[in-house]
Amino acid sequence: MTDETDNADRAVDKFTEIILACAISCIPRGKRKKFSPFWNKELQTLKENRDKARNRAESTGMMSDCIELRKQQACLRRAIREAKRQTYRDFVENLDFRRDALRAHQFLSRLNNQKEKRNEPIRIADKLLTSEREIAGAFNKHYANVSNYRPHIKVSKDLLGCPQVCLNQELEDIFNSPFSHWELEWGIKQFPQRKSAGPDGILPEFLAHLGNEAMGVLLQLINLTWASGIPSMWRKGEIIPILKVGKNLADLASFRPITLTCVMCKLTERLIVRRLNYYLEKFFCISDRQAGFRLYRNTTEQVARLTQEIKDGFHLKKSTVAVLVDFQTAFDRVWRKGLLRKLINIGVCGNMYAGLNLF
Repeated sequence: MTDETDNADRAVDKFTEIILACAISCIPRGKRKKFSPFWNKELQTLKENRDKARNRAESTGMMSDCIELRKQQACLRRAIREAKRQTYRDFVENLDFRRDALRAHQFLSRLNNQKEKRNEPIRIADKLLTSEREIAGAFNKHYANVSNYRPHIKVSKDLLGCPQVCLNQELEDIFNSPFSHWELEWGIKQFPQRKSAGPDGILPEFLAHLGNEAMGVLLQLINLTWASGIPSMWRKGEIIPILKVGKNLADLASFRPITLTCVMCKLTERLIVRRLNYYLEKFFCISDRQAGFRLYRNTTEQVARLTQEIKDGFHLKKSTVAVLVDFQTAFDRVWRKGLLRKLINIGVCGNMYAGLNLF
């Protein structure tokens, strides 16, 4: 297994290197400073004329030159105002308000010349942290303490070992069969675009624009990791702390950690989850009362059920008690070994169990 994992690591590194090299050679890179979406050549010409008129007025001090300067300033202001209006109209016509909220916010901020917020210093235990290294170290220590949660319940390794069972063809296709080209195309089509890259620097758009030959190589790569194990690069993540609205800046728990993982890893996860969901739904492994994270279901069903219970109580003149539990850092503190044991109990095995164990 170690040799196969090493092969997967080398294959992933080589594929990533090739994709990044193609991106560097074909995609313009860099960031324009003080970018204004409405700026054009006409405005640039008017600005140059305004600057020339200003230099002339400052050097001569003549009334005619000052009047000419004011004319040039007025022309530039009027042209900027019209350019902003036209740019705004063009942008709104092509805007999808259901999906482009962040894009709209960034566009309007640049249109109004709003400056980006800078990172503020953080005070921890009466110590002011100003450098990025100190702040990153504090967050690393905080998240490590949360993620290193160890439950008191111990589970034997024998209980976590996946038993060798004889599978029929349907279960073999779900748990062990290599992914097909159709599944990969479905996963890329469903994968959201305009998302940040992970530690490997691969963007979702890179995979969406792969050719047929490169798509075949990507499929072989995913099937290699499906059979041998997750590459080491895919287990890495970059954590971006986002301050929650109205929370205390001095408390590290006030920040919501957003982890950026490799796009190819998330694509593989999507393919595995699709098969897992099919198995769980087909063999009724999930309670019918669970509505979240299920196809054609959503959590508003629970709201509707609670509302109906309350109305029924009113008709019967009875009280209704609702207990809402919010688990703090639930994902980081989940009992992973117990969860793996549950997967074994419901029949998950083979490559799927091995992949979920590594994730």
